[in-house]
Amino acid sequence: MVFVLKKQEARSKGIIMFTHKEAHLLRTKNKTLVKRISSVKQHYYFGMHFGWYSPNFILPPCIDFILAGPGTFPDPPENIPHIEMCSRDFIPHFFDPGNNTDLRNRHFDIICVGNNVRTKKINEFLVMAREVMDARPNTTILLVTSGPKKQREPRFYSTLRQDYFRMFTQEERQYFSMIDFRRDHKELYGLGYNAVPWLLKSAKLLAHFSEVEGGVKIISEALVCGTPVMVKQNLSGGGLDHTSPENSILMKDAKDAAQKALLHLENPENLAFDVTSMQKKIREDYSVPVLIEKLKEVFSFYGTDFSGSIDGQNLARKLPAHNNQMSAKLTNTFTDDLNSPLSLYQYLEDYDSEISSSKVREIADIYFYNVLYNGKKKVTNLVRFGKNFLKYILIKLNLYKV
Repeated sequence: MVFVLKKQEARSKGIIMFTHKEAHLLRTKNKTLVKRISSVKQHYYFGMHFGWYSPNFILPPCIDFILAGPGTFPDPPENIPHIEMCSRDFIPHFFDPGNNTDLRNRHFDIICVGNNVRTKKINEFLVMAREVMDARPNTTILLVTSGPKKQREPRFYSTLRQDYFRMFTQEERQYFSMIDFRRDHKELYGLGYNAVPWLLKSAKLLAHFSEVEGGVKIISEALVCGTPVMVKQNLSGGGLDHTSPENSILMKDAKDAAQKALLHLENPENLAFDVTSMQKKIREDYSVPVLIEKLKEVFSFYGTDFSGSIDGQNLARKLPAHNNQMSAKLTNTFTDDLNSPLSLYQYLEDYDSEISSSKVREIADIYFYNVLYNGKKKVTNLVRFGKNFLKYILIKLNLYKV
């Protein structure tokens, strides 16, 4: 999500933040768009937040600094500042265990929260749950997931509901609950963000099966609620940045996860870690002041003064474009990322202090460029659709392993 992290004040530049998903727009060579970017940058620094594992990433030349966890952006350039923080380092203050500090007294034994995309490997969570319930029938399990109304392979786990009812009996489903939200708008979970900590602090263990992540927040959200996590030992992209033997379990696969989960449930207090120290590291009421000091270092790097305040509210959702406040005309279907060169041009207009004498010609140029961009994008999407359709056929014929 593009947003103003800091307003321009007197002689102190402002800051406009972009996501890594908007980098392709900023790499433009269109003269009209380059001119607007250059004009805005006279008064604003451009930062880029990375919410996905991004090795060998080529930064747009207009970016002045990056926000990325150490595991998310493994090859940062040496010529611009790198603040080793991202969305999962600004967990909202209402994520807290409250009085639910004793893991033994929590209702759910195991919980899993995530979008129903194949990369989350929720199918492996079901396999683990099956193994656990075979050995410990009354284990209480909660799966909370969401996805669009129409879910197609190979991107989405389209048979989740069928597999859930096939793999678990009606009696077992009294202990293993599934909440599967289907959305047709930008809301990621389908329930209020304030409800997520209530779920997490009701569980003895969070299980997360992804092998590649970025600024994955659910692990950090669980930890500041005092909930231990179980994650893949080969998880890349920053998901392991805040884990340790004191607060987490590493597993290889679903079978290994089941065995380790059963051991944990025998003595959950063995992972009763220091929640307060974790909160002081990654919760917004402690981490935003740290970010301000890091931003002052960025300004010092460029020989400018930092004055004024930043918009430090809700960074956990604004930085990865999950805040859902932008106009639908400017953004993607399910996130607040800018969707075209025209959207970038229009957004930056409010921060461009120069009045162009050739306004009509520039508008015509950017609209024409936007048509070419969308045409190229349609061809790319058509190729991608063809590849995915072929995968879908192979999956149905059991010739392709998801």
